[in-house]
Amino acid sequence: NDIAVIRYPENSILDAIPSTQVSKVPNQVILTEQATAEGAVAVVAEGGTKPLTSDTFVRSITTRTKYAGRIEWTEEFEMDNELLFDAIIDLFENKVNRAHRDGIIAKMITNATAYTTSVFNNTFVKPDNGLAVIAGQSVIEGMYFTPNLVVMNPSDIFAAMFTQDVNGNPQMKPYIVNNNGVYSINGMRVISSYVIAQGTALVGDSSVYREWHSSYIFRVGTYGDQFITNEKTAIGEVFSLLRIANVNKPAWMVINLAAVKTSLTKI
Repeated sequence: NDIAVIRYPENSILDAIPSTQVSKVPNQVILTEQATAEGAVAVVAEGGTKPLTSDTFVRSITTRTKYAGRIEWTEEFEMDNELLFDAIIDLFENKVNRAHRDGIIAKMITNATAYTTSVFNNTFVKPDNGLAVIAGQSVIEGMYFTPNLVVMNPSDIFAAMFTQDVNGNPQMKPYIVNNNGVYSINGMRVISSYVIAQGTALVGDSSVYREWHSSYIFRVGTYGDQFITNEKTAIGEVFSLLRIANVNKPAWMVINLAAVKTSLTKI
């Protein structure tokens, strides 16, 4: 009566960025965002000419995404394997929701900018993954954002957490904190995800994103000659819209950990 299933990693990205379940996800969201700011306010003497200031604005459009799939079965299978059929329905829902969460991280990676250089170049004798992430944090803060979230492959998290010195003694790192399995690097929450490739980290300010999604939608019907062959089809889908303004995209950075550690190494 027990059913063993394939294990998949958890993905808590929707708990880390502003996310809301709504009854209807809009087809698109139009953002009006500032493009340029020209001129500056200055101290003006009596009778002096006031400096001209101006701003330009542009519109950006974000469209929603649908994550969906289908399953098919016979009425005989449903009647003869009730417990297995119920488990398959649950698995199908999990697949759709997992695709939704994984898709959010994939879009965040696509939107992010690439790391180039930081104030920590040629600074550390033996930089680790944590220091590479902090280097990205310093660049983002230099653009007036507040990075508070890191997404890393689990193998890279463990590689940053557990290191030894030349004598084999465990190294204590004040910038990495493990609070009962909840990790943080220099105050930034760390999320473990296999969606992001090993050797890569995603660092950024979670407040610049906003995500709307529908509840899980499940419908059963027939198509073609399924009615006369005692077959059924179910569809499962989730609508999602992940919004970020173009001017806020520099708030997120993709880091090649090996390359950044090389640039940080003191020669």
